[in-house]
Amino acid sequence: MHNKKGMASFGSIVAMIGSILIACGVAWLIATNWHQMPSIVKIIILLFATVGSYVAGIFLRMQDYEKIGKSLIVLGALLYTLSIFLIAQIFSTDVSIQGTAFLLLLAWIGVYITSYIFDSPTSLVVALVELIIWIGLQYVALIENNVIESYSLGMFALIYLFVGVLFYGLSLLHKSFNHSFARLYRWWTAFYFLTFAYILSFQTLLPLLWPAGLQQTATTLVFLVVLALISLIVAVVGILKAIEAGKVKPREVAGFIIVGILLIILIAVASSVSGKVGTCSVQNCYDLKTKNQCETTPLPDSLCQWQSEYCQEINCYAYQNQTSCQKAPAVLKCAWTNDSWSTYCVSNRTYYEYGQDPVCSKNNNDRESCVSNSVCKWNPQYYYGRSIEKPLSLWFVWIFANIIFLALILLIVGYGTWQRSSGLVNLGVFAFAVDIITRYIGFIIDIGWYTSLSIIFITGGIILIFGGWMIERWRRNLIAKANA
Repeated sequence: MHNKKGMASFGSIVAMIGSILIACGVAWLIATNWHQMPSIVKIIILLFATVGSYVAGIFLRMQDYEKIGKSLIVLGALLYTLSIFLIAQIFSTDVSIQGTAFLLLLAWIGVYITSYIFDSPTSLVVALVELIIWIGLQYVALIENNVIESYSLGMFALIYLFVGVLFYGLSLLHKSFNHSFARLYRWWTAFYFLTFAYILSFQTLLPLLWPAGLQQTATTLVFLVVLALISLIVAVVGILKAIEAGKVKPREVAGFIIVGILLIILIAVASSVSGKVGTCSVQNCYDLKTKNQCETTPLPDSLCQWQSEYCQEINCYAYQNQTSCQKAPAVLKCAWTNDSWSTYCVSNRTYYEYGQDPVCSKNNNDRESCVSNSVCKWNPQYYYGRSIEKPLSLWFVWIFANIIFLALILLIVGYGTWQRSSGLVNLGVFAFAVDIITRYIGFIIDIGWYTSLSIIFITGGIILIFGGWMIERWRRNLIAKANA
């Protein structure tokens, strides 16, 4: 009887693979003829594919083919998301960033609801991923008309931090009601905060958090406040419900609050280095956005003119003969050249590396002085990989960020051991291993030019092998304690 069931399961798997191949072939055939199909036919195909995946998934789960059924339900969630965008394309809806964000909003809400209807944890993960993408897309949409001037990774970080608070509140709510998704939310919250802290531990990112200071547009501030209020309300309700049901200890809540406060402090402290790390360089004509700026800004060794709604640079190649070349404006330093191939007008200007010109480079690592000079521009992203000294404050902030990341790893490992969750323990140990490898790669980049790479690789390899053995031993001990 057992073998018969096993053979039936194997046969079902083979049949499912065959049906997937047929579906792929049909999908490819449809894709090649997509533009030739009437709109109603396209919509019917998308609806049948989505509904068919859900129905087949439910049927297989009822027949005790749980894994295959779950896979088809997830396929239905993905097809639902795809259908929203394809149907929007059929009707030529708004293609702006805000329009795309609205479509993604419909997608993640639909997938989120169906994940509960069909009790599909994997579909819930799809919905949460889509939610995270939507949050970022919606933020960009709010500043779409002024992206370069208003975009701030610091505001981005605060927004995503409150998304983590929302996840924590949802995990406690599900835990208080003994919902099957409680463990998934708990693992996802831990994974989310580890990823968040890991990204903030990169030294190259810290000066970019607040490139223009703490100034923000009203729309982004409203978006942050609304999201923060929703997240805090869900978190407070979740904490109260979980405490009332005896599902959470006060020290767990205290640990979460401390981690959140430390991350907020880190994001805020990063503003202290954002204006002190970067290069100051001379603007070019293409950096001048208005006609008045184009015609009045006295750029050294450059001559600008307003053409076709853009500020364009006049160069020596525009002068086609020797007479016009010799009469070119002195600022261009044009000279008529004869070589064995041709004769043309060239510039004898001295070209400097980015951030090394004598006019603006004296303001490197000093944003306020740089932007106060009308001919200079500030580039916070160009400090790394350049011969510009990093201020001591950047090193302090970077060390603080890494201490928070390591503390969070230890907190999650300890919490996983306490809760007897091997998943959380493995997640924390994995994050620790990733951190070691990341710092080792950074070490190679920093000193690789000063010593032999072979010595670095051999030494690092020995350390990593020994460290891997110790980490695995540590992980097994923790798992044993968690399962005890």
